[in-house]
Amino acid sequence: MRRSSDPGKRFLATVLFTDIVGSTDLAAELGDRRWRELIARHHALIRRELKRFGGREIDTAGDGFFATFPAPAEGIRCACEASDAVHRLGIDIRASLHVGECEQMGKKVGGIAVHTAARVLSATGAGEVFVTATSKDLVGGSDISFEDRGVHQLKGVPGEWRLFAVDQVDGRVRPGPLEKEAAAQLRASIVPPPMLKRRRFPIAVGAGVLIVAGAVSTFLLTRSGGSVVPAIRTVAEIPAGRNSFSRAIDLASAPTGVAAGEGSVWVINQSSGTAQRIDPDAADPIAATESTGGPPTGIAVGEGAAWITTGFGTVPGTGGAGGELYKFDPRTDHVTSAVPLPGGKALAVGDGFVWVADDVNDRVLRIDPKTGHSGLIPVGSQPVAIAIEPGENSPVWVANAVDATVSRIDPRTERVASFDVGGHPSGIAVDSRGGVWVTSSIDNTITRLDATGHTVATIGGIPKGPTPIAVSNEGVWVGGSLSHSIARIDPRTNKVVEVLTVSGTPTGIAVDSQDDVWVTVGAA
Repeated sequence: MRRSSDPGKRFLATVLFTDIVGSTDLAAELGDRRWRELIARHHALIRRELKRFGGREIDTAGDGFFATFPAPAEGIRCACEASDAVHRLGIDIRASLHVGECEQMGKKVGGIAVHTAARVLSATGAGEVFVTATSKDLVGGSDISFEDRGVHQLKGVPGEWRLFAVDQVDGRVRPGPLEKEAAAQLRASIVPPPMLKRRRFPIAVGAGVLIVAGAVSTFLLTRSGGSVVPAIRTVAEIPAGRNSFSRAIDLASAPTGVAAGEGSVWVINQSSGTAQRIDPDAADPIAATESTGGPPTGIAVGEGAAWITTGFGTVPGTGGAGGELYKFDPRTDHVTSAVPLPGGKALAVGDGFVWVADDVNDRVLRIDPKTGHSGLIPVGSQPVAIAIEPGENSPVWVANAVDATVSRIDPRTERVASFDVGGHPSGIAVDSRGGVWVTSSIDNTITRLDATGHTVATIGGIPKGPTPIAVSNEGVWVGGSLSHSIARIDPRTNKVVEVLTVSGTPTGIAVDSQDDVWVTVGAA
């Protein structure tokens, strides 16, 4: 048994956040392929400027960047040059900077300075670069001038903060945002390269039915029994008691996660910054599509709602920036802001709380959904997945990627026990008997633990790149992100007994109250 809670190295840095202005509307305007092309070009331009000015990319979430610099002047110059560079794409970005002490936690960087810089982004407009007074004072004599934008309250950050917009850099006045018509003309020229035509190969499956690669259809027949191979940008159903897909629902965007509960299936789409509620029994199953502002990074269901974590971004009308926890209420079909998050992507709901794995600060946030109050529980290094067995006072299990451990949290005492699992944990699920199943996408294995944390078996022969995992009465289902397939494991034998093909990357697996299995299929 081992526990990792040593504090990380602290250092002084300039923190930069950027994001694309109006990204949700742009994604809708351009469509999936052209939006992905724009994002690819945007990322290339931002990374070019980061390299030029000595910036260190820490994270990117959809349309935004988080980076650090050793000196504030170089960070400001990088932000301004990046803002100017993306104009050629017909878009504006906004950028915010703050200088402060940060904490190195594995490959992540955290601390109040990071949170402050992210919050400044919410006050920043199209094409603007905002800095705190601390940053401004440190670049005196560097030929950078500023315009005072007044005192602001930053959500979740104590005190009042005077903010400044960068006005001139090296004697050059900063340009304003793009004119609407000129921006639209520039975006019209963004066309992805032509897709290579795939050669079609007959592949024998089941009773000899052929798969035709590249077919433009949501349903592809693959077996004499009439099962389907789900296409990309779908959520597909494996009915209880069956070992094949029965249908796939077209989502228009490439989904990045799924959860089931409260009578619905819930899907998040990172590229479009949306969450969708799906009614499986309705003639038109997509009941609602709502913007999450920032790119959604995780989803779980319970306590009467779906709960969604996002990367840095803003939900219209909330003023929030940075990571957030949002509530998708099925009674209103609206997404509302709940609480700010210093970090975190994976989450679970159980025993009256929302549990968020904060991969930036190596801890779990225990959040009361009624009050928004959160407690902090240190766990292993870089927690990337979290799961809870249904029931009162059930342990919370966390997979920690960097130190190859699983942490077990007692919800009554918040005491933490850690267990070595080896490999590089990437996903986690808990069965009805308290057994724990941990995927390792790098080692292509699953580690099975008992309720006490002891390793029962290490399972190989599973699809390559296993990450999403869920448990039903029929077995343990795992998605292979590198093999375009879903496997079912028999827990009695710890062996793979079924492999199903999908046409893209399986990004999430969930089991509903009827024991139906739902799988999201992202891009190819």
